[in-house]
Amino acid sequence: MKLIGESYNGCKIEFVYSPFFEMLCSLHVLSKPEHHIGRIKWAKNLKDKMDKRLFKTLDYFFREFKQWCDAMDFCGEYDLVNSFSIIEALEFIEGLDINKFSYIMLGGQVPFEAIKNFTDSRENNMADNSIKVRCKEFLNNPYKIRDKFISCLKEYYYCHFQDELKYIEPMLVRSLKKHRILSENMDFLEYVDTLHSRIEINNHMIHFHKYTRFDVSLKDLKIIRVNISSFIDPHLLVGISKDNSLDLTIRLNLSNQDTYHIPVDLHQVMKSLSDKTRLKILKSIYQKPKCTKGLAKSFELTEACISKHLKVLYKSGLVEKERRGNFIFYKINCMQIDKIPMDIYQFFDS
Repeated sequence: MKLIGESYNGCKIEFVYSPFFEMLCSLHVLSKPEHHIGRIKWAKNLKDKMDKRLFKTLDYFFREFKQWCDAMDFCGEYDLVNSFSIIEALEFIEGLDINKFSYIMLGGQVPFEAIKNFTDSRENNMADNSIKVRCKEFLNNPYKIRDKFISCLKEYYYCHFQDELKYIEPMLVRSLKKHRILSENMDFLEYVDTLHSRIEINNHMIHFHKYTRFDVSLKDLKIIRVNISSFIDPHLLVGISKDNSLDLTIRLNLSNQDTYHIPVDLHQVMKSLSDKTRLKILKSIYQKPKCTKGLAKSFELTEACISKHLKVLYKSGLVEKERRGNFIFYKINCMQIDKIPMDIYQFFDS
């Protein structure tokens, strides 16, 4: 469902309710509910009664395709995906040109022409080092992945999400209509500023504070789509497309929340950083990867002591490990380090 708002400085404004988008948001929460306080109980109950085979397949797409965010791009690219019927949306995606499906699912990491060339001559392109191994594995059999994608989403919809949607859909539609009216009764940029505490407006620039800062100039935008979800809170969900479109998301809360619930992964990270030795280890392996023996020598500690600290750091996701011959080397996970401020702010926002 699409509601057209008043244009702003030549930029088209759309308010969109998409059941397909809401279903993907629910799957994002299902695999990692810790930060979504109002949906933790929902996720636990659903996971307990869900067929383990189905959850494993859904979790595969969560892990491999940016926690379902890649698939959300179907909503911005094709209006038909945002129809009131999720099955119609899935059937549309199923009928898409396989190269277009692959381009979206790979998050634009591989240029469209490169995808087309790869699928046209798969054997000759396996040695192409410009395409990541993960992307090659996808492109080696995209039809199989699409069949798996469509099949698991249809099963999830019919067996689980259909009933949830009957409950939340009226509230989502009503709230979206209210937001459109609100946006027309104030300056639109002031309205955008109300959507999330980590959105900052400054001289027709919109700044989004996530694990890094994303800056968008309003004068470059042709269209702003405002989506709505009852699952995505407290995330600041933003989509910035190459065709000068911007996707924002209204966070609709449906239940009373324990606002002081601390996500398990955030608590683990903060606990990992609370020890002086572990901080020294992180600084050391930030400079270059090291093994347990090397770290023990550097800090004049036993290997058993270093191993104990590395186990805590690895469990929190702050370090990664790789085998080199008979030794395991540890290196810092920079992406996880970058996410710490964002995870803290998400806890504050919830």
